[in-house]
Amino acid sequence: MTEETAIGGRPPLSMRLAGHPSLARASAWLRRQASLQAGRFGLWTPVALGGGTAVYFVLPAEPAFALAVLALALAAACALASLSSSLRPAASRVLVLAACLLAGFALGRMRTEQVRAPVAPEGGEVRRVEAWVVDVASPGQGGSRVLLAPVAIAGLAPGETPVRIRLTLRGPEPPPAPGTLVSVPALLNPPPPPSSPGSYDFARDAFFDGVGGVGLALGQLRALPPSEAGLPGGLVLQMRINAFRWDLTRRLVDRMGPDRGGLAAAMTTGHEAFVPAAQVEALRA
Repeated sequence: MTEETAIGGRPPLSMRLAGHPSLARASAWLRRQASLQAGRFGLWTPVALGGGTAVYFVLPAEPAFALAVLALALAAACALASLSSSLRPAASRVLVLAACLLAGFALGRMRTEQVRAPVAPEGGEVRRVEAWVVDVASPGQGGSRVLLAPVAIAGLAPGETPVRIRLTLRGPEPPPAPGTLVSVPALLNPPPPPSSPGSYDFARDAFFDGVGGVGLALGQLRALPPSEAGLPGGLVLQMRINAFRWDLTRRLVDRMGPDRGGLAAAMTTGHEAFVPAAQVEALRA
């Protein structure tokens, strides 16, 4: 078949681009890049998957859940179509990448729905919190921080109670070990939004970590008689692992001293509660 007798009476793409040098150069560059990546096609599938998730996060408004279901169905259709033996290898690869892109978008939206949980109300009210200590977080400006799994929060119904909250403790006393059931009055707020446009979005990360509230403990944490009856198995396992990490941290600090043990513990277990402030500033510098 000659170029004049192309399908449908139209000239082939190479002839149509001949009158547009810039488009012709771009087309040639794309074909060359595609040929160079032919042997690394599998490495581009996670890139496409992540790209689809990135598309979800940059949308100005939350898309409907039905759109995620539709995207997942289209991804499955593209994946099945790519298996057709009548397709050229290049077309099959394009369909696979399109399937990954659509799947990334759908999975991002579905993950958001999966982790959706109650958030502490606005207003900063003081509430009595009864909760399990899940882990000891990095120290804040006012003191140590603990991650709590609330059992009950005064003034909030069970359906309004956040799954996790993070409290900053007052005073120099070390925080209680993970797996301790405590009661404390606290000033609770929802996770704060970015302090300026484009800056770190703590509220978004807290949402995906299941943290629905942050606040300040207004008194000493009072230990309550523990009872793990009725607790989810995953929470019990998580607290036991974190209790082992915390115990190892305390042992390192006790044996090596706070000057060396704090940094050694942070590098070994991830707990930064005992790193001296001077060393923290030195590391930042």
